[in-house]
Amino acid sequence: YALPVHLTHYWALFITLALAAVFFILFLRELGVGPAGALIGSLGYLAGNMTYARDLVLGTSLFVQAALFWTLIKIYKSDSKKTRIVFILFGGGLVGYGWWVAAYFPILYIALITFSFVLFLGLRDGAKKNLFRMLSTIFFIFLIGTTIGLLQ
Repeated sequence: YALPVHLTHYWALFITLALAAVFFILFLRELGVGPAGALIGSLGYLAGNMTYARDLVLGTSLFVQAALFWTLIKIYKSDSKKTRIVFILFGGGLVGYGWWVAAYFPILYIALITFSFVLFLGLRDGAKKNLFRMLSTIFFIFLIGTTIGLLQ
């Protein structure tokens, strides 16, 4: 209410894209990419999705996708059950936020690519324990997030 609508939109878009860039850098750092490579990869992520980055609703999907990938890799690497639960709740909040702000198609797209990423992580070491853990993780993240999204 303090700023004009168009100014608020552009500030929200800037903050959302900045968060997308930060979470993509964090994701690449978890994969072992160096700082310069992570920065270049993050800028490439935003530049490659410039069609979505012009609109706050679709730009939000870039943030949700990058943050969800970072969350999933943190869950995969974690040995602590408490840490995994915190990240599952965080991921559920991200998906819920995505349902509230983003258009429905991008969230379905994000669900498909995160499912593919989870399959990759679950089958990576050949242990069925990891596959079940990662599949149940994505199930609970989207269950929590969709429950939050249904509140709208």
